[in-house]
Amino acid sequence: MSTPVGTAGINCILTRISNLTTAWEEVAPELVLAGMTLQEFKAATAPTLTTRENNRQLRALLLAGVNAKRTADRRSRKVANQIVAAVKADGNLGPDSALYRAMGFIPNSERKSPKQNPK
Repeated sequence: MSTPVGTAGINCILTRISNLTTAWEEVAPELVLAGMTLQEFKAATAPTLTTRENNRQLRALLLAGVNAKRTADRRSRKVANQIVAAVKADGNLGPDSALYRAMGFIPNSERKSPKQNPK
């Protein structure tokens, strides 16, 4: 087992498992330690390795999902802006129409003029 990429220091459990396994395999693979064979040790520590790999895959899926959401949102925003522009530009509707208001916008006729600074 090689040292996993992106792990730090001797206190990282992945590094520790890797170091123990490698040394045990190379120096005394037949030795029983703490009542365990090398294969039993690998089986006992497998959940740590499996869980971390699953989490890595989940992080990758989450990142892909976030990026897909951003892409979809950009496309949807563009289409939504086109619809609003079409309502505003339509001769029968326009920026003072009930449809424009129902879409959540303030019709031009209801907008307040900006405050003037006294001179």
